[in-house]
Amino acid sequence: MDDAAAVLRTQSSGTCRLGRHNVRSKRVRLTAPHLKVPAQFNRADCTPRQARAGLAESAARCAEMLAEALGGAGGRVAKFLRDGWARPWPVGLEMLCYMLSHEAHHRESPGLASAP
Repeated sequence: MDDAAAVLRTQSSGTCRLGRHNVRSKRVRLTAPHLKVPAQFNRADCTPRQARAGLAESAARCAEMLAEALGGAGGRVAKFLRDGWARPWPVGLEMLCYMLSHEAHHRESPGLASAP
């Protein structure tokens, strides 16, 4: 195991990156199953290179999903599913704001998260 992979697996920021990708993939799968759904990461053996490529792919799929939902061209996305247990939301500004705030939450510095 190389040092970069070990750091990615043990640092909280690495875990957040993997979690962010997996959540993005789940939202694409639930909301826009007609799009190619990125594969989920396995935290035990994901390398930094795989993480970077996966994050780029899940971001691209989310952008496609949002473009279909908000583009007004009669896309195939009719509702937004955050999770399998949550109620679906109609597509719209709330969907975009929720996704942006969730991304910001995962990019937050660990030191800032505990600040008053």
